[in-house]
This record gives sequence, structure tokens and C-alpha cells, in this order.
Amino acid sequence: MKRPSKVISDVRADLADAAAPQIWSLAAAADGTWVAGTGGDGRVLVSRAGRVTTLFDAPEPQIYAVALAPDGRVFAGSSPDGKVYVIDASGQSRVFADPGEKYIWGLTLDSAGRLWIAAGTPAVLYLNPRTRKASRGRQFADDGAGRTVRT
Repeated sequence: MKRPSKVISDVRADLADAAAPQIWSLAAAADGTWVAGTGGDGRVLVSRAGRVTTLFDAPEPQIYAVALAPDGRVFAGSSPDGKVYVIDASGQSRVFADPGEKYIWGLTLDSAGRLWIAAGTPAVLYLNPRTRKASRGRQFADDGAGRTVRT
């Protein structure tokens, strides 16, 4: 098993060669694959075994958040038009959510596989973006270890 500092060093070197203006977000898969969201060019990069490829090129210039689903799909949160895309392994993409917020700041999948979206100014969390209802001040998600995340 690689030491964490070695893994971070490897992915940093890989992504430095990708010519991305900024790296705003990272997510790691169990197999050692890294996914990065970039700024300035709005791409989702995949780093696998020392090779970096572009999985998705968003219409928006910033990808502030990425999350990996257990089935291999990648979720990417864009700004400034605040959309969440879902991308399959072949690079096919579609808008998964358009919650009507300017910024998508963070994405995470809970232990039930539901996507949570942190967005907005002021901050808001969405579980079901199609309802466009914010959930503030109540139980949000199980962190997988039996603890509840709250605002």
C-alpha cells in the first residue's frame, strides 16, 4: 500500500502535467484513480496509472466539486451557472440537477447512495434538487459510521 504522502505526490505530478489552470476539487476511487474538477477551463480530469485524460468539458468555466458513485459515475458541480452533471465512464454526460443556484460548492454521496449538493450564496443543502427546497436546521445525512451530519 502506498503511503498517503506518496499518493498525493503522484496525483499532484500527474495533474500538473494536465495543463489545468486550477484544480478545485479531488475525489479518489478505491482502485487508485483520481478525479479532479478544474477552474478556468471547466474540465473533469481522470488520473489513472499516471495517465491523465479529460472525461468531461463543461460549458461553465469552473468545476468546484466532484463526487464518485460506487457504480463509477462521476458527479461534477459547475459554476457560475450552478448545474450538477452526471458523467458515465465513456464520458457521456447530462444535467443531473439544476437547483437554480449560482454556485455548486460541494457534492457528496451518503451511505444510501443519495447525492447531497452544497450550493448557493447564502449556503443551502439540497437532497432532492428537483424539489428546489432547501433543508436547513434539521437532520441531513448519515456519514456512514452511524453519525448524523447536521447544519
